[in-house]
Amino acid sequence: MNILCSVSYDGFEFSGWQKQPNKITIQETIENALSQIYNQNINIVGAGRTDSGVHSFRNYFNFKINDNKIPLEKIPIVINNQLPKSIRIIDAKLVSDDFSARYNATRRIYEYYIEQTPPTPFLRNYRMFYEKYLDVQKMNEAAKYLIGEYDFSAFKASDCDSKTQIRQVFDAYVKKSENTIIFHIEANAFLKNMVRIIVGTLLNIGAGKQSIDYIDFLIKSRERVRAGKTVEPNGLFLIDVIF
Repeated sequence: MNILCSVSYDGFEFSGWQKQPNKITIQETIENALSQIYNQNINIVGAGRTDSGVHSFRNYFNFKINDNKIPLEKIPIVINNQLPKSIRIIDAKLVSDDFSARYNATRRIYEYYIEQTPPTPFLRNYRMFYEKYLDVQKMNEAAKYLIGEYDFSAFKASDCDSKTQIRQVFDAYVKKSENTIIFHIEANAFLKNMVRIIVGTLLNIGAGKQSIDYIDFLIKSRERVRAGKTVEPNGLFLIDVIF
């Protein structure tokens, strides 16, 4: 039996999704809960491997179990009872035995939130604060250069271990809602720190430090050193995954 669950989490207190030695991660926390519930070692496969401090409105994972006596509709409740309140299972459903939350995902959707009001303690873990003027229209025009299938080497972390840097971006835009600037991006997959480096570059463009077509220049250059800084993780959210 292969079960697919959707999950929402506050990533602030975790060292990302993926299991790491001597660190508290979302994957390991969920696996520990499942292993306790089913009284056996259970491994899960996640759709999006979010970085340390990154949040998710809806991520997904699947796990296999030979003998599941818990009704599907009750599985989220049972798992949530074993999880910290910063992680919530939303729903669960049966999928085919060959389904993989990682490899069957065709599109991952992220948003990054920039607050332009003075810092408040209530949003400190969920927003980047940037009070200086930003030209949102220029940032939006620049984001369009991301759309397409390219080598995104200029936007990857130095320790990124992906076998290929080719990614396909389906949509990317920047908009402002009241005092919050939102960067939205959809792609088949992302390199490590890719979204955060893109945001750092867009900030430079919005602040007038770089031209609108600088994104195009960076993609062609493939040089990380020319891109913007890697912004802090707390403003980044995995919004959804499409299968």
